[in-house]
Amino acid sequence: MRLQETSIFFQKNRYRHYYLCHYLPLCSGIDTVSRSLLKFKHGAQPDLDSWIDRTLRGFRETPVILPPGSIVIRALRHKETRPIPDSPSSLDRLGQALSHQLDAPYLPHLLYKTRSTAVNQSLTRQQRTAELQNVYQINPAAINAAATPPAPNAAPTSILLLDDILTTGATILSILQTLHNAFPTCPVTIFTLAKTH
Repeated sequence: MRLQETSIFFQKNRYRHYYLCHYLPLCSGIDTVSRSLLKFKHGAQPDLDSWIDRTLRGFRETPVILPPGSIVIRALRHKETRPIPDSPSSLDRLGQALSHQLDAPYLPHLLYKTRSTAVNQSLTRQQRTAELQNVYQINPAAINAAATPPAPNAAPTSILLLDDILTTGATILSILQTLHNAFPTCPVTIFTLAKTH
């Protein structure tokens, strides 16, 4: 699968969004690719390794250039408030692999949530937006510790934000708001394995 490119617009800014394929939600029926994506989300093998391999191949075939000082981060699942270091998620494994290939530190602890959130599938677009408002926050210690040498108030030169499936975009927009508030001039590129039509 080759990387496909589209745009996400937020506060009059255009953010590049790369993805591998389209996802068919459960309510519309399900196909083999969508079923495999759900298995990835749950860390099932061989789907987990297969999607990581497809992603790395896609980034090799369609180079996404990140400037020095860039970082890789990920969205949090609805039950997560912080990543768990000794229990990496599927997105953590993807983030680690992309970090190695792109030579950019993976900093999953940069983002945290003030509370767990409701499962998105059961919510309308407006409900998702309301559920995620002001939930994501920045942990400045994560970026400061990653700076070489460690520096207070360090800021990344660019950010690659990962998520598995883009549906309404409410999660991504909530994170973009948080990142914009913390790093107003920092460009953000988004990668998801899939997006809904």
